[in-house]
Amino acid sequence: MTCTWYYYRIRRLFTLITQASKAALPANRKYISQWMRSDPVDYVQDLLSGLRIEDYADTDWDEDWLFLKFKQYVLDNERKMKTVLRKLSYWIDGDNMLNTVTGGGRPETVC
Repeated sequence: MTCTWYYYRIRRLFTLITQASKAALPANRKYISQWMRSDPVDYVQDLLSGLRIEDYADTDWDEDWLFLKFKQYVLDNERKMKTVLRKLSYWIDGDNMLNTVTGGGRPETVC
């Protein structure tokens, strides 16, 4: 369920970036397009395409009884990870920094 929630949030962000790029100045649109075709973005797109996500597109995450059981846990972990990332200025340059951010665990279970 958590993967599904993040899957739709990430897909939504890519859609918003694409839509916003249409309103950007032509000179900036070029850089947005280059970024959207960059290796890190391709990696995320490949990762998302490999997930077997059931059709939750119409799910109201504020009303879904199953997700509500652990939504606060997910949001708390997200806040903790954001705090660490801000301290590192979002600079993750290797496995050791990734372990610092995730606490040695999976990113979605940061403590």
